[in-house]
Amino acid sequence: MRPSRRSVGTLCVVAAATIALVSTPLTVASAAPANPLGSASKTADLLKLSSPLREAKGSVAAFIRVSGTGALSVDASAKGGKLTGRPQSTAAKNRVSAIRQNAAAVTKALAAQGPKVTTLYTTEYTVPGVAVIADAGSLATIAARSDVVSITPIAPKSIPTPVATKGEASPLNSTSDVYTRAVQAWQQTGHTGTGVNIAVIDTGLDYTHADFGGPGTTAAYDEALSSTGAPDPALFDSAKFLGGTDFAGPTYDADPSSQAYDPVPNPDANPIDGRGGGHGSHVAGTAAGFGLDSDKKTFTGDYTKLTEDEVKTMSIGPGTAPDAGLYSLKVFGDGGGSTDLTGAALDWVGQALTEGKDINVINLSLGSDYSNPDDPDNAKIDSLVARGVLPVIASGNAGDFTDIGGSPGDAENALTVAAATTGAAVFDGVDVTAPSSVAGTIRAQYSISYTKPLALTDGVVTLPSAANAAGCDPYTAADAAKVKGKVVLLKWTDTALECGSVKRFDNATAAGAIGVLLGGSVNVFDAGISGNAVIPGAEITKDAYAKLLPAVTAAEAGGTPVTVSFKDSLRLFDQAIDSTLTDTLATFSSRGVHGSYSNIIKPDVAAPGVNVVSVRSGTGTDREAESGTSMATPDTAGIAALTFEAHDGWSALQVKQAVMNTATHDLKNAAGTLYSTLSQGTGRIDALQAVTNQVTVTSTQNAGLVSASFGVVPVSAAKTATRTLTLHNSGNASQTFTTSYSSRITQPGVSFTLSAPKVVVPARGDATVTLTMKIDPSKLRKVIDPTQDATTNVSGVDFVREFVAAASGYVKFDSADRTKSGLRLSVFAAPKPVSANAATSPVFAKSTSTQATLKISGTTLNQGTGSQAYLGLAAPFVLGANSAKLTFPTGSPKQSLAGADILAVGASSNAPNLTDKNKGIVSFGIKTAGPIANPGLDGAPEVFIDTNRDGTDDFVSYVTKSASVDATFVATDNLSTNETVDLQPYNANYLDKDVNTFDSSVAVLPVSLAALGYTTKSKSTAFNYHVATFSNYAPGLAETDSTVVDSTHSASFDALKPSLWFSQKKADDLGGVLLRDQSPGIAVHRTKASTKQILLLHLHNAVAKQAQTVTVTTKKK
Repeated sequence: MRPSRRSVGTLCVVAAATIALVSTPLTVASAAPANPLGSASKTADLLKLSSPLREAKGSVAAFIRVSGTGALSVDASAKGGKLTGRPQSTAAKNRVSAIRQNAAAVTKALAAQGPKVTTLYTTEYTVPGVAVIADAGSLATIAARSDVVSITPIAPKSIPTPVATKGEASPLNSTSDVYTRAVQAWQQTGHTGTGVNIAVIDTGLDYTHADFGGPGTTAAYDEALSSTGAPDPALFDSAKFLGGTDFAGPTYDADPSSQAYDPVPNPDANPIDGRGGGHGSHVAGTAAGFGLDSDKKTFTGDYTKLTEDEVKTMSIGPGTAPDAGLYSLKVFGDGGGSTDLTGAALDWVGQALTEGKDINVINLSLGSDYSNPDDPDNAKIDSLVARGVLPVIASGNAGDFTDIGGSPGDAENALTVAAATTGAAVFDGVDVTAPSSVAGTIRAQYSISYTKPLALTDGVVTLPSAANAAGCDPYTAADAAKVKGKVVLLKWTDTALECGSVKRFDNATAAGAIGVLLGGSVNVFDAGISGNAVIPGAEITKDAYAKLLPAVTAAEAGGTPVTVSFKDSLRLFDQAIDSTLTDTLATFSSRGVHGSYSNIIKPDVAAPGVNVVSVRSGTGTDREAESGTSMATPDTAGIAALTFEAHDGWSALQVKQAVMNTATHDLKNAAGTLYSTLSQGTGRIDALQAVTNQVTVTSTQNAGLVSASFGVVPVSAAKTATRTLTLHNSGNASQTFTTSYSSRITQPGVSFTLSAPKVVVPARGDATVTLTMKIDPSKLRKVIDPTQDATTNVSGVDFVREFVAAASGYVKFDSADRTKSGLRLSVFAAPKPVSANAATSPVFAKSTSTQATLKISGTTLNQGTGSQAYLGLAAPFVLGANSAKLTFPTGSPKQSLAGADILAVGASSNAPNLTDKNKGIVSFGIKTAGPIANPGLDGAPEVFIDTNRDGTDDFVSYVTKSASVDATFVATDNLSTNETVDLQPYNANYLDKDVNTFDSSVAVLPVSLAALGYTTKSKSTAFNYHVATFSNYAPGLAETDSTVVDSTHSASFDALKPSLWFSQKKADDLGGVLLRDQSPGIAVHRTKASTKQILLLHLHNAVAKQAQTVTVTTKKK
């Protein structure tokens, strides 16, 4: 059955949870590739492949945007001049009233349709509208109202969870304060955040904790937690905690895959961090906590007189802006999960601004991976920036994968933060109590999810069987009997995890274990381990594991049992310094987007974010270590607050520029290679330089981005492009800078030059420098970022990384006055050579002729060697269906949806060319209206295959990403068994050629005949197929409960007896599916006269010319 535009409920769901896919160089020579890792389903798990988006929801969370502007901009226009400290204008009040009436009318009309409607929130200040949970059919009825601008699904946000990989450093707040020179900023400038306020949108705030000036007792926390009313003034310091609200309630969780799923919020006036939260309090402490002395008392002294040594002795170091005020906006339930309420919190800030409150910075340590920059929610970010508020947002913790940094961190105007390390590390302790040969306290880190007191004493340690040494599989009966009532010791490879900690703890719990020890492969932990809430556990260091494992092995052979104790008193018991890790990038830090959308690149800066020690919510005075860009973000938010204080009257974008321009400290990898902008932004932040700097620089053409980005640059002829770099001096004295360009990723054929070697910026004035990019397309090569590995090893198999070839570096402005800091600006371009090929109709000599030539002419690509080569490629198909171009409604992410708008599809088979036809490949070609920035994500195509032609789909082939390697795959699932039966490389890239994976409007999805059940003995190899695209932003999702963006009618094809098939003399050296897009062309074969047309995809042509429909003709007599 083909997917309905009204419903996808009839579709079989392959997997509700994310499965695991990986990318591998599948080698093939004119035959279906053998899977190097065994069965397709096993490989899918190993590679952590993402599930296809095909699930329908009974109800939909949607944002209904109503007509008109928000009250925030109306208020600014009405007031003019200074906006803070003034009550809400009459014009704003009237606008709010009008929006509320409009939203109420819309909601009433919605409710009149019958099914229950839940209003999540109404936004009157940023983007006017109402967020609801409603039946999709009901939403359809109001879409045509004149006061409804758009109806868009809400993209859920979550708290990023770091992935433990390579070992790195872990800073205390106190270490971070020294590392980022915040202490020096306090000392030398006197700025500590006074008069500046930060709104933290997160899990809430434990305002009773001593770090925020609260009573610092568990009794005070319990009292605060028991109330749903406004916080009791006796329980908080009114100079620190300025207010806020709870949008979520304790049980809210918008994740439908969670057992705790509860999408209906129960808001109240008390934003206290719940017992299952803590993230928001930790974040707030890093941004603006007072700090605790070594005796755990709130620091009440003068920050400007604190020395670095004194800061290092504190139990919890001060936040980077310790005198800043805090607002807490709780958008998560007490258990975390995901949220649809971020928009409500952003609008609350807008309302507060109109009421005269002074909020300068918003901290958003939350987000979603791989989201597109044209996410409609990002409009709320932009409206607040326009009012002078700077949103500081986490880049994400998903690692070095192309474009994985998502929303809202990919908003152009946001200040987006990557995670760096300092070289300082902290450890929990596990007591080994027997035997005496190994007794003592070993370095470890306790699991995060277990929040009960640690009370495991003298637990006996045991091992599972060797076949399940990592504990990733359910325990056998024998293993379960062995580990019951004991602590199980498991292998944990930090650099290549066998599976996550949650699965291991859950398996151990099910087997009856009372605790878990993970034997790590590093001596300095990169990130925390989750575990579960049922049993305690810890990861131990590589050295500790090497000491403990032989003792446990000996005990299993009859020796003295090994026993261990877990104690709260041993949390953060030890510290260490490794200077070789200073200024390295955290390996979990997400790589940012590469300029596909409005030239937007991210992240913007980096800050310390590994095992940061800050507030432990609910404890009164205790601390805990957490890792992630979530921790780097508040460090930066605090420094932004210092910058606001130092530069009264500066706009949000000026502060952003200052923080970025002065982030001049480079990050490096383990080999010492320096990172570039998609990893570290401009560089690691520097508080002193940001606060004292008077000159900022930005790329005029890139507006709020600041960086000089040219985005994706397709090039067919010599090209020149420029960016105007505008320097503004806010000081009273002119400043002189020498200019230079420093390359980090060099692409042959690309050069960047500056118009002047020196620039003088007058006092209170501007100056400009022109940055010129020149590209010679004939010299372009596909050169990888030198900080990236070309391959990733998974279970002994090397998988080739997909990447965007980029030219990147920094424009440096070195001050002639050595007492002043220099500046720099990120430069980025993703140039790609494009071919300009076209084909003419193949003409068969007569009706009985079986071969003709599809002649190709134009300009092809054939440059470079090996992995750096560009070769023009073509993929011919028998045209199956055309689809009309769609028109998308106002307010929808049109660029993303254009990549899901199908124009044509076709199918082909290479089986007729093979000696052993059983090894054939069927491929599906797809052309969309716009380029797909990164395939396998939202909007990716899926091919539904009906092999017995009974009207019910039997298989589905879909594009998917791997969470293990940076690559794209085509997975095929059996819809009857929900099993993955086939894995192929995207675009039939069997031999690791450049197949123009990114920013392309054509796609090739191969599947083996064997996976579809076809052999030469099959009675019939004819099948029907249709193609559909799915998106969380589908215009019909909110109205029709369908994630379908576009779908084609059904077409037929015969895998072994196609009406047309194609060959080329050197087809084998490309894997047998793709062909060279060059003269003389491609052989077209047939067994009898065919009226079918050819869909010819030119993979390397410019987007508008990537596909053509070619008619097959017979020569007239």
